[in-house]
Amino acid sequence: FFFLESAVRILNMVPTKNVDKTPYEIWHGKVPNLSYLNVWGCEAYVKRDSADKLQQRSVKCIFVGYPKETMGYYFYFPPENKVIVARYGDFLERDLISQKFSGRDYDLEDDHMDTLPSENTSEIPVEPKSLGPPSKLIPIR
Repeated sequence: FFFLESAVRILNMVPTKNVDKTPYEIWHGKVPNLSYLNVWGCEAYVKRDSADKLQQRSVKCIFVGYPKETMGYYFYFPPENKVIVARYGDFLERDLISQKFSGRDYDLEDDHMDTLPSENTSEIPVEPKSLGPPSKLIPIR
């Protein structure tokens, strides 16, 4: 839901092919301010109100959108499964770009078996050997 609202907000600030101005500029009569836009889905540190001095002052959240009714940002806080509104956040946009999303972090192994039958297809009878009592006991501590 939040990603759709964010996409609509950004599309209203981009000029269209038929008109030289943005829809925001036509409606409000001024150029939109784009300085507050951030990368959707990036991690951010958000300051939380805490009564205890020893608790952490900020928590790691995920940026999910812009509220209509107030200035600020929507952040998803996974440990509590809540969406919170905060006026400020320390966005980690550079960390999102520096992660290795385009490449592989590990090499793939060829784990498929040959589909060709082996030359020797005869069965070899195998008789199970009975295991006797252990010759030496090792105590477990």
